[in-house]
Amino acid sequence: MAAHMIPSEEEELLNESRGRSFAFPTRVAMVVGSFALAGSALALRFTPSRGARAAPRSFLGLEEEPACFQKGMYWADPYKMGGTERSVELGAVSCQGRCQSVPGCRHFSFWPDGGCMLTSEDSSLEAAPFKYSDVITGPKFCDKADDAPDAPAGPAGEAQSVWGAGTEAANAVQSGIQQAADAVSGAADAASQAIEDLTGVNGTACEAYPACVAVGITGECCPNVDTIRLGCCDGFPKVVEAVTIAAGTECSKFPTCTALNMTGGCCPTPDGVMLGCCTQI
Repeated sequence: MAAHMIPSEEEELLNESRGRSFAFPTRVAMVVGSFALAGSALALRFTPSRGARAAPRSFLGLEEEPACFQKGMYWADPYKMGGTERSVELGAVSCQGRCQSVPGCRHFSFWPDGGCMLTSEDSSLEAAPFKYSDVITGPKFCDKADDAPDAPAGPAGEAQSVWGAGTEAANAVQSGIQQAADAVSGAADAASQAIEDLTGVNGTACEAYPACVAVGITGECCPNVDTIRLGCCDGFPKVVEAVTIAAGTECSKFPTCTALNMTGGCCPTPDGVMLGCCTQI
């Protein structure tokens, strides 16, 4: 697809104040990752070599969106990865396919107008305002194993994978286990408080918020599973009342106001303020 300028709706969103998001402390994430990696290494160690091979990747059809896609969020800071531009795609699946063909792409944002933005691991998820609730995000591959570097084929490759994973896990556990243990208790309290602060007045379920139901978002919304409070949690956007200009108060009826390039209501304004140009000739 040919590159295009960012449409006005995305420029408007990028200039608006963004929703709050919560990320678990880095040290806690390192510990959880270390234990998960150690567990993976042990599982591989005691599993027959043929069972360690990944199952074939399934083909994603264009007629339906995979379960790994999410609505109401977009990737930002930065909103696109370096060396890429916005493209127009037929659907979110096509946008994901473009991400799969670009080295360094880790996820994408697909906008209601067909805009496809690719992002790298440097970007972070943010909640979209209610009027952008149809934006769809997703990973490069729905099967995270597909996004990992390929190991050499055959028994030697499997042995290398087991050895590398075991060595990395051992080093991580030895260097960070004590530091992580000291941080876990405080981090758990902080995480619980952060989620409580993001929880909506009607709970976390999307079904409890008419605005979320109106845009077809289901499951958890306030916050969602990524601990992001979606824009629909705050209800429908406020309806702006039309400004009524009384007859005879138009700026165009007063030469001095007209000379100052003023338009609308001047003498007085809709708020009842009589401007200085109303009495000047």
